[in-house]
Formats: sequence, C-alpha cells, structure tokens
Amino acid sequence: MARIVTAQPLTGFRLRVRFSDGVEGIFPVEPERRGGVFLKLLDAKIFNAVSVNPDFGCVEWPGGVDLCPDTMHEAITGAAADLHAPMVLCEEPSSVTTVRAEALSWLASKLGVKSNGVYASKFYVPEKSWTRHSAWWFEIPQQTIETSKSPDFYLLCQAAPSAKEFHCLKIPVTFFREQLPRLCLRENGKVSLFLSAERDEMFIEQRGKGKIEFVRFLKPSNLPT
Repeated sequence: MARIVTAQPLTGFRLRVRFSDGVEGIFPVEPERRGGVFLKLLDAKIFNAVSVNPDFGCVEWPGGVDLCPDTMHEAITGAAADLHAPMVLCEEPSSVTTVRAEALSWLASKLGVKSNGVYASKFYVPEKSWTRHSAWWFEIPQQTIETSKSPDFYLLCQAAPSAKEFHCLKIPVTFFREQLPRLCLRENGKVSLFLSAERDEMFIEQRGKGKIEFVRFLKPSNLPT
C-alpha cells in the first residue's frame, strides 16, 4: 500500500499529494459531496490545516477528519481498487474466505455459538499490516451497527499466522453504537477496526481516535498467555 508523504492544500478544496511510490497528483476532496464530518473542511482555515499522519500515511485535519490513502491513490492513478483489503498489504480473497470458514467452525465447536453477527480476521504480521505491527483487521457496516437486532457481535481473531485457534471477543452492539464517534468510518460506509496483536497493546484499537480497549470482551477461556 502506498503511503502519502506530502500534502499541499490548493484552492477549490483540492490537495496536491505525493505518495511513497513516487506517484504525484491532485485530489479533489469535495467535502460538500462527502457530507458528515467532512463539512468541517468547508472552513478554509480548517482545510488548509491538512497534515500527513506519519504513522498511517494518510492525510488528516483537526477534528478527527481523514482520508484513506488507497482511495486517493486509486483516484489519481485510475487503478482498480482492491475490494477485499483496502487497507492491508498483500491480501488474498481466498485467505479471507478460508479464515472466516475456519473461524465459524471453531466458534460453533468450541463455544456452541451460531450467529449472524460474526466477524473474523486472520493474524496480520507487520509486513502485511496497515499499522506496520501485528494486528487483526475487521470491517463492520455502520448500518449493521445502527440497526442490528442481535445483542452482541463476535470478533474472532486468529491466534497466530496459519493457526486454527482463535481469540473470541463478544462485544455488545450497544458498545459499538456508543463508540462510533471514536471509531474510523471509511468512505465505503464501514467501520474499520485494527486491533493490535502486539503483547503490550493486545486488543487495543489502533485506527480510531481513542485507542479503545477491547480486551474486557475477551472470553476468559481464550485469554492469551
């Protein structure tokens, strides 16, 4: 994934950006069309305060507004988007399907749970992780969070690369609703979660604003040793 290196505000709510792979171009932010938090950028002072987040390689503004570098790179180069892993390196669609199937089977056999609100993530090693650290990645549609009739979501985190075991987080849907302002909402309408798999920050969310801790929702039998 190319990361943004520099960003310069231009008139007409546009940005001149340069990526780590050498690509340069002008990106129209279009805050009025995007709506929501992007309406803040109609204030020229705020728009011109754009900066590059050195950890995530994305552009951001005061007030928690940011843009995915993949989306910007695609718009500038005209390249097709990787729909399966817009924020993770070297993902293969088949691996996503396999891990999810294994996770569902594990959940049913180990905990006797069958639910529609189940999300699974493979274990991403640093060189394949958007955070550049070991992590688990989930995307949950905002609409699902807001309208789900299920009391809980299950997040299944592969215990290690290629492992058949998982850590299970059982999270009340109400918690997600309460935390929505602090989570990263992508342009595709999905909440993007990057949970740290590093031992000193295990299950702490890395992408949003508040580094929310999810370890409290870990099933006791799956606590890492």
